[in-house]
Amino acid sequence: MTDEFSQYPGAQMVQGRQSPTQQANEKDGMSGVLLGVLAMIGGLVGIVIVFATIEQFGDEQTQISNDWNAYTECIRNADTPEEKSACS
Repeated sequence: MTDEFSQYPGAQMVQGRQSPTQQANEKDGMSGVLLGVLAMIGGLVGIVIVFATIEQFGDEQTQISNDWNAYTECIRNADTPEEKSACS
């Protein structure tokens, strides 16, 4: 049954049924939305991981610097070889 309105989107819906193409389009649309949401969540998780790694690296660099400064101060203040070898 074709009439002058069957060429317009949604015309099949008015008649109470969907064509297989429209059903596939709905499934594809839902799949696209789901994949988009998952991609956004994955991106946010990735950003959190990157910034946590950068923060941890900065903390480690600070600790290395503090250790080096303490070692340098110990060596500077040591008068005997035994005191210098005790610095670690």
